[in-house]
Amino acid sequence: MSRLLHPTASPLMASRVLPRSTLRAFTLVELLVVIGVIAILLGLLLTGLRAAIGAGGKSRELSALRQVYYGWSMYATNSEERVLPGFLDENTQALWNVEYRDMARQDLDPDLTQAWPWRLAPYVDFSWEVLVGYRTDYDKELAAVPAADVQAEPAFGYNAVYTGGWWTSPNPSGPALPRFDRYVTRAAGSFSRPDSMILFAGSAARSPGFYKSNSDDQFPGSHWVSPPNQATTEIWRGDTEGPGSIEVLASNVSVPINRNGPAISVLTSDGGVQGSTMDDLFDMRRWVDAATSKEWTHPPE
Repeated sequence: MSRLLHPTASPLMASRVLPRSTLRAFTLVELLVVIGVIAILLGLLLTGLRAAIGAGGKSRELSALRQVYYGWSMYATNSEERVLPGFLDENTQALWNVEYRDMARQDLDPDLTQAWPWRLAPYVDFSWEVLVGYRTDYDKELAAVPAADVQAEPAFGYNAVYTGGWWTSPNPSGPALPRFDRYVTRAAGSFSRPDSMILFAGSAARSPGFYKSNSDDQFPGSHWVSPPNQATTEIWRGDTEGPGSIEVLASNVSVPINRNGPAISVLTSDGGVQGSTMDDLFDMRRWVDAATSKEWTHPPE
């Protein structure tokens, strides 16, 4: 006697029906393995995204430094090759009869124009990206940033003590003199090692202590950056607790820092931009044109 099939089922379909006992679900171990693989893949993806974001930030930072150089060069061209002064106290500004304005062409108080940023600003078209591009707490317009912050906390510190000069006058009648007068480079074309001489670098004010490299360093910038030694005073040492670390030894100083990755963004006097390590910067010949050795010092004045 032949076996009867359901009227709507074909012999082929019937032959493919599996017994219920052969069906199985994922075990707990298998689910954990799958979740672990997904977590690893997500971790790799996030690491790649962070690296890409950091690389993009570093690229923008180096581009801003190139614009700083163009502005710095134009200032020298318009000033008979005199290098941009790093600092002019109020008495010096009065003695030199100089005044500076903001992007709205409003006169700025001399107290806000002692450091270099507002002197350079017209030569970089008052660019937010160039002057304070690291900041995330203001709209991307220079007009949104307080004038005092533009002066005190720009994106880059200037090698102001030894390039252009840190000028002060004890009284309104003068004279105005730069600190460490004998060692200050004042003419744009007079650098003996232009491809290594530091003009600007990522910088922040630091108190004495140890600091490790931090690619997400969001410390406020500083308008100046100090070399390892200043006269006979040791300011900072590098690589004391591993690559990229720094030991700050002096008070009231600003030292190199990194942003957007482990390298410190640096501008040299020939217009070159590069990422440098602390060890690269621990060489006084990169900071003072008169320096003759890595650990060079000079008598205080």
